[in-house]
Amino acid sequence: MCHEFTCFIIKSADIRRRFFFAYSNIYPRSTDGAYMEIVIDPAQLWHQFISFANDYKLLTSLVLLIVLLFLKKGVLRLIRRISSHRGEDRRNQINILEQLGNAFIIIVLMMVWSSEIQTLAISIAAFMVAIVLATREFIQCFMGFIYYLGARPFRVGDWIQMNNIIGEVVEMDWAKTALLEVDPESFNYT
Repeated sequence: MCHEFTCFIIKSADIRRRFFFAYSNIYPRSTDGAYMEIVIDPAQLWHQFISFANDYKLLTSLVLLIVLLFLKKGVLRLIRRISSHRGEDRRNQINILEQLGNAFIIIVLMMVWSSEIQTLAISIAAFMVAIVLATREFIQCFMGFIYYLGARPFRVGDWIQMNNIIGEVVEMDWAKTALLEVDPESFNYT
């Protein structure tokens, strides 16, 4: 990274100070040490700005938040001042503008952090799918028990038939129904 910067040293009143660093792209030197003509491409500057904003999202978010909050506060103060001079009551419009300003700030911050939000959403979705797949049978049993509580199709002591199994219900909970099986031909317990 040191090759991108040029250090200027200023001597004044017997004090040597390092003054500032500047991009060598902005202050390029020729082979003889003299400064060359500077040509700044706006597209390249915009690309560098966007690249910086992507690399330092927290700093970008903080700067955007401060700028947008001051802008919102200034606009609301201007509207209040104008409405007080005219003697109008614009509290409703001010409240709406304040809420729209807050929504705009949230949208801008979501745009800055969109790739991280997308990655987080995908991770959460994958985690939820894994949980559902791992607990699918328990979820089905629990939903069946909720249906049973609402519909009450049978109770302990009732005789029921499930597919080819006939029997008396002896126990029920959220995960299972226990039957005392009966042979359909001889009607004996099995």
